[in-house]
Amino acid sequence: MITLAKLESKICVDTFNKRVNVTANVTVGELAEELRKYNLTLENFASINDQSVGGFIQAGCHGTGALVPPVNDQVEGLVLVTPGLGPIRILPGTHTFKDTQNEVDIKIIADDELFSLVKCGLGGLGIVYEVTLRCVPLENLEEVTKVFRLEELKKIHTRLLLENRHVRYMWYPFTDSVVVVTSNPTSKTAAPVALSHSHSLKPLREIMTHRTGGPSERPGDPTSLAAFRDALISLDPLNVDFIRQVNKAEVQCWKNLEGTRIGTSPEILSFDCGGQQCVYEVAFKVEQNCAHNESPDIEFVMRLLKRIETLNIPAPAPIEQRWSQSSSSMMSPAYSTSISDIFTWIGIIMYLPVGSDLHTLNARWNIKEVFHKVYTKVLLEAGPVDPLQLRAHWAKLDLPAPEGNELSELRAKLRKQYPLKLYNTYRRLLDPNSILTNQWMDLLIAQND
Repeated sequence: MITLAKLESKICVDTFNKRVNVTANVTVGELAEELRKYNLTLENFASINDQSVGGFIQAGCHGTGALVPPVNDQVEGLVLVTPGLGPIRILPGTHTFKDTQNEVDIKIIADDELFSLVKCGLGGLGIVYEVTLRCVPLENLEEVTKVFRLEELKKIHTRLLLENRHVRYMWYPFTDSVVVVTSNPTSKTAAPVALSHSHSLKPLREIMTHRTGGPSERPGDPTSLAAFRDALISLDPLNVDFIRQVNKAEVQCWKNLEGTRIGTSPEILSFDCGGQQCVYEVAFKVEQNCAHNESPDIEFVMRLLKRIETLNIPAPAPIEQRWSQSSSSMMSPAYSTSISDIFTWIGIIMYLPVGSDLHTLNARWNIKEVFHKVYTKVLLEAGPVDPLQLRAHWAKLDLPAPEGNELSELRAKLRKQYPLKLYNTYRRLLDPNSILTNQWMDLLIAQND
């Protein structure tokens, strides 16, 4: 593994052209804080801001917003360090801005095809050293959180997608409730006073008290909903009845938290995902049929929820659903040649207890077995979408077990979904001796056949 942690960080903001040159080791959160000084920010953010800028673009992170592209489409240029050609600055073939830096040892390649591949390059085409990102003016967002019943949501789903800049759904297995979070620009500056954690977490505290026999509130108890859920689920993570109970209580917590809050986009668009977890996420293009009020994106999740209940899968909440505009990056799961295409992203999760004792280690192993051998397969078979249209989020795609046909089937699927022949042609040019490869790249991406 190569780390850029000790690389000297650099952030150069171009306020006139609204873009920033940043070294790949800078975290998204650090970049957002620096841009704030210039009243700028990024167009979109993923759920967490602790990842490096390099990983942010290379793994296909996406944020949410049906009319907002994934984050790799904010890239206007980047510098790769490659074994084959040395350091190279890659730009689109139609680039118009003048490079004013003293880069006598850096070759400049302006090529649309390579630029499209490398924006979401998985780290296999070279080490990302520096990225040029497009920025937007910093503004406040007003976030509205509301719990809907499924039948209510179905009636307004299309309107929610088209009338809100950012929207995400949190589905709760074994319930008919969906938590909807929308965010839009606002001129407001003052947010309403938030409800106390003690009040909002009361439904989960009651379960904890019943299970442990302790007081309803104890020093050291988690103070966030995500952390409290992690602690509670760790008591019995594969007990379907217990998970059902926790999910229903969490819906009540969200009803306590309904309302609005106001903050900048980095503050509003990032959120607490919880602790250690197994996670899998897929994306597919939404073929909306407004004339017949058909919404394959939510139909997909409804089928998934039905299968979860039928098979008694101990599926904790939430099932996260977000949307994005298509991406111009050929290796993005949301790639399309049409900017009008909308993609949905659906993620499932199981939380892992933390500890090194034998009981905890066994629990972690059992959870991983259920997640990978049962839950993930149910997600991929949920329909009504053709399984070939389901593209896994690269950062959440683990290697299958070596036994059986799963690995060969996944390799074949990826070759149908992505231009891997073209990708590997550039890999041989930029990394002829496969210095930057690893087992994941060799088994899933490289062409050895």
